[in-house]
Amino acid sequence: RDVALDAASFDVVYSVNVLEHIASAETVLDNFLRWLRPGGRIVIGVPNGRSAKGLLTRLTPFWFHVFFLRHVRGIRIPSGASRIATPTVFDPVVSLAGIRDYCQRRGLSLRHVYSAGHGRRGRLLFRPLSFAATWAVHLLSLGRWTARHPDLIFVIDLPDLGGCARLSELG
Repeated sequence: RDVALDAASFDVVYSVNVLEHIASAETVLDNFLRWLRPGGRIVIGVPNGRSAKGLLTRLTPFWFHVFFLRHVRGIRIPSGASRIATPTVFDPVVSLAGIRDYCQRRGLSLRHVYSAGHGRRGRLLFRPLSFAATWAVHLLSLGRWTARHPDLIFVIDLPDLGGCARLSELG
């Protein structure tokens, strides 16, 4: 929220697995807009807070997230684990409805929304357990917490205010 970068200095802002950890994430999104040139693009990847994975993320304590990264995903985490795994906030703007509303209020084009991350990463032994946990939540909640869309990717375009080539035209 507090990073100071020059306005209109980037064509693309790319943020994955960050915004779900930030309270007042709208401030960060506003910074992204300020840093973009006209016609620029924002690509955001976040866990789907309305998924079974998102619910399990909210309900489990921080130490479990560190355990999961170490023993399920196989990520080597040094003793200062907080540098790698930080508490998850899920600010309301960091959701499908929140991003749609944000784009509408700011005059942005939500160009694409993709579903990603279907449990293919991690140690082979733990994949079935992760799969079973998310599907159990899905089934017990009667589909309210989906197992099908654990992560979301948003592609947002800033309007071109005159004369700048759109990123899609540049390839």
